[in-house]
Amino acid sequence: MDGKNRAASSYLSPGNPPADKEQNDPLAQVFHNACSYNFFAMAELLHRLAKGEKGTPELSLRDDPAQETLRFSADASLAFPCSDISALKRDTSGAFRMTTTFMGLQGSQSPLPGYYLDHLAWKAVHEQSPVGDFLDMFSHRLTQFVWHIWRKYRYHISFRNGGVDAFSQRMYSLVGLGHRQLRDKLAINHSKMLAYSGILATSQGGY
Repeated sequence: MDGKNRAASSYLSPGNPPADKEQNDPLAQVFHNACSYNFFAMAELLHRLAKGEKGTPELSLRDDPAQETLRFSADASLAFPCSDISALKRDTSGAFRMTTTFMGLQGSQSPLPGYYLDHLAWKAVHEQSPVGDFLDMFSHRLTQFVWHIWRKYRYHISFRNGGVDAFSQRMYSLVGLGHRQLRDKLAINHSKMLAYSGILATSQGGY
């Protein structure tokens, strides 16, 4: 049922191993092994690749859809999902398009009635699913929310060299280095002090 739906990219077809040229291309390897990646790891990797190529700014839910470098759609297959990602490709504009097996309005994870899901799956196999394309507008946004929530509570994701990100600036206040002028007076690596912010914050009260 999900033959064509999962074969969105030739890199992901089991019977089509990458050519020698593709084996030397890191991006081709990413496409070829996309199904084995964790969703969040793949999303971060693609964002960094796009940022390196085009200088993509920081992620924001307020971005214009035309400026987004990563689009999500739901896998319409009713088969049991064996991974977070079922397909990955790149369109002519350079944007990455990832098909996921969770948080969508079609496919085995959808809350819609079975009759609709059967119809959407059949349409997806025959590559004629305007309703599925419509639902993917909402699936894309839902998946974006999940990704952004995950990023919000991962300090290693939001951290920027030198501790210039917003969260690090707040952490500096815990170690008594909240003002930039004060940090500039100290001949130390300020960002390394962030690792000890918990210890320093609890010891500032004195004895």
